[in-house]
Amino acid sequence: EEYYGPEKFLRWYPSYREEIKRLLSETYDFETKRVVWMFGYGSLISPDSPPHGLSEDQKKQIIPYWLKKQAGYRRVWNYRHGPVGINAFGLEKVPQGKDGAMNIAGCIYPMDYEKASDLFSFREEGYELLLMDADYFEPMHPDYTLPRGTGYLWMCGEPIKNPVEGISDSDLSCKRHNPTADSPILQSYLDTVLEEPCEIGR
Repeated sequence: EEYYGPEKFLRWYPSYREEIKRLLSETYDFETKRVVWMFGYGSLISPDSPPHGLSEDQKKQIIPYWLKKQAGYRRVWNYRHGPVGINAFGLEKVPQGKDGAMNIAGCIYPMDYEKASDLFSFREEGYELLLMDADYFEPMHPDYTLPRGTGYLWMCGEPIKNPVEGISDSDLSCKRHNPTADSPILQSYLDTVLEEPCEIGR
């Protein structure tokens, strides 16, 4: 994964540039707005697959960001979507002192607290909710940054391994699963997660 020059971001949302900067300049205040900031690194970064329930202003604030390797994670194919069986991106914690952590490209966006809570009960069910300190994130363009006062971001962490002791990894209730014949990576999902990074890099 590579860092992209500032000029490439200007091609991404040229008509929204000043409006986005205005929205992002507002100091973060959870008690007043009841909004949390999210980080998506899989299908949630696709313009055709945004989280349900974002307002028009919130959609305009979907901006590219990095989760820095100092956070200690790598992005891998390790999430099995239960009844469908497809495999999707998840995170994997790199043991302290070991190599393998990576800069992870994604997008940040604000979301109403109640809708964000619902997201982890439905669409992202089976992922651990990870609250990541904002210091571990870096903007792809210095003009488009998190609002002042944002302390941490919500994101999908590692998939749940075994919710009940004694259940094998082959059971559908175990969400942490590498790609296999019964948990394949679909081409349509691959297209979805590649579309936005390719758009940003043009």
